[in-house]
Amino acid sequence: MIRKIIAAFVKRWGSPRARQSVWNSEYQTGKWTYDRNGQNNEAQEPIYKFLHKYGESGSILDLGCGSGMTALEMKNTFRCYTGVDVSDVAIEKARSAISNEPDRTKKVQFFVSDISTFVPNGRFSIILFRESIYYVPQLRIKGMLARYCSHLLPEGVFLVRICDRDRFRKIIDLLETELQVIETYEVNDSKMSLLVCSPR
Repeated sequence: MIRKIIAAFVKRWGSPRARQSVWNSEYQTGKWTYDRNGQNNEAQEPIYKFLHKYGESGSILDLGCGSGMTALEMKNTFRCYTGVDVSDVAIEKARSAISNEPDRTKKVQFFVSDISTFVPNGRFSIILFRESIYYVPQLRIKGMLARYCSHLLPEGVFLVRICDRDRFRKIIDLLETELQVIETYEVNDSKMSLLVCSPR
């Protein structure tokens, strides 16, 4: 239990190197093993509907991409995809997995970087935070969002998936204050929230 508390603290407040070390350890031990037929696959996960709706023929920046599940599972109608994660172990897994999908490989690239400081080379139709925004200290989220706004295309959106809307209510409130919420998706028997937002 103490290890989990320490790991959670480091993931949010540690230095980039310390965060990378914790995430690498978890990916190496198989904690985040990707299962294409698991509960978060395309048939079960609502985020793919929104990726298709707002990102068809578009460009997607996935911040906190982990081992590349999103790049593998979303419909292959996107123009280009950039995945970013602090864990070089996760990124290596992502690159290995995507190499088995030749129709996607040429459109996909991955980078090892801290999502709070990553500087994209270009502008995007969607900037995706899939269970990753709450690993950024809340005091830094506002500035991070403001910076990433300049990397959205004119009709571009943020797509934010949050696993527990009660636990992370303050982050949702911040998103609703700093951005224009276009759509919200919730399931009655789940605490998950999915927000589609644009710059004000």
